[in-house]
Amino acid sequence: MDTGSNGDGGGGTLIVYDGQSRSTRVIDIAIRNSSGTSAVTCSVTGSGGGGDVDIQLRHVERSNDASKIDFFLASSGGKLFTQYYYWTTSHYVDDSGSSPSSSGATTVDLDDAMGVFTKENSYVGIGETNPGAKFQVNSSGTIGWSNLANAFILAGTTTSGIGIDNNEIMAKGSGHLYFGTTDSGSDVVIRAGGTGAAVTVDGSNQRVGIAKSEPLARFQVEEYGIDTSSATTTATTQVAIHTFPITDFRSARFTIQITNTTDSTYHSTEILAIHDGTTANITEFGEVHTGSSVEATFDADINSGNFRLLATPTSTNSMTFKVVCHSLTV
Repeated sequence: MDTGSNGDGGGGTLIVYDGQSRSTRVIDIAIRNSSGTSAVTCSVTGSGGGGDVDIQLRHVERSNDASKIDFFLASSGGKLFTQYYYWTTSHYVDDSGSSPSSSGATTVDLDDAMGVFTKENSYVGIGETNPGAKFQVNSSGTIGWSNLANAFILAGTTTSGIGIDNNEIMAKGSGHLYFGTTDSGSDVVIRAGGTGAAVTVDGSNQRVGIAKSEPLARFQVEEYGIDTSSATTTATTQVAIHTFPITDFRSARFTIQITNTTDSTYHSTEILAIHDGTTANITEFGEVHTGSSVEATFDADINSGNFRLLATPTSTNSMTFKVVCHSLTV
C-alpha cells in the first residue's frame, strides 16, 4: 500500500490463514501518514466471535523506499504467523520483504471474520465450520425456479446466469442451457431413485433410452423402440427403406409415407412385420393414396443379420420414402 509523501493515505485487505483453527480470515487495513511526517499509524478492523484468534500486525517504513510500508504478522496466543508481506500500489505480495521492526503494533480479533473455513484434509467450507467434502457451501433458502438470488452458487448474474441450491440447478436469461459431454463416445446418464439409469443418452449412436441403459433404437422405452428412416429413388429397382438387427427386435409396425415429387402425388400405408431369425413375414393394411394407383409395393427379407423392409417403386419418378418403425425387442 502506498502511503504517499504528503500526508496521503492508503489501505487494503490482507487475507490470513490460521493454522490452529484451520480457517481463513480477512482484515481491512487503513494507513495514513501523520501530517506528512514519517510517523505512520495503522488501524485494523475485523469482526469476531467465540474462540478468538488474535494476531499482532506490525509495520515499518522500508528503509530504501519511504513511500512503502512493510507488514509483519507477529505470533500471539500460540498462533504461527511467520511470513512477511509488503504491499505496493499494484498490491503485489511475496514473502521476502525487508525485515521490519516491532514498532507500531496493532492487535486484531479475526475470528469468523469471513465465514470461510478449511480443514487439515484441505476441505473448504463456505458458511460451514466443518466441511464434509472438498468444497461445501451451506446456506438456506431455495431458488424455487424463479429467484437466482437464493442460489448457493451462482455463475453469471441473478438475471442471466446459472444457480445451484441443495436440490435445484436453474438457468435464467436468454439463450439455451447446454448440458452434455464433449467426446462422441461418452453417454449422459440421469439417475433417479437409486443407481439404475432412468434416462440414458447414447453418445456413440445418438439414441435415448428410458429405463434402458443401452438403447437399441433412436428412442426406446424398456422393450419398445422407435426409429425413423428415409430414402430417395428414381428407378423401379427394389430398395431397402428400413433395417433393424434381428438379434435386437422380433416384430415391428411400419408407417410409410411416399412423396412422388414428379407428379405431386402421395401414398401412405402401414405394415406389420415379424421374423423367426430366418424368414421375414409382413402384412400390409390401411393403405391410402392420392394418385391413380399406388406409388410402390413392399416386401421383406433377412440379409446379413438384418431385417430389411423393401420397396419397389411403380415408376421412375423421383420418390421420397419416410418410415417410422415401432418395434419390440426379441
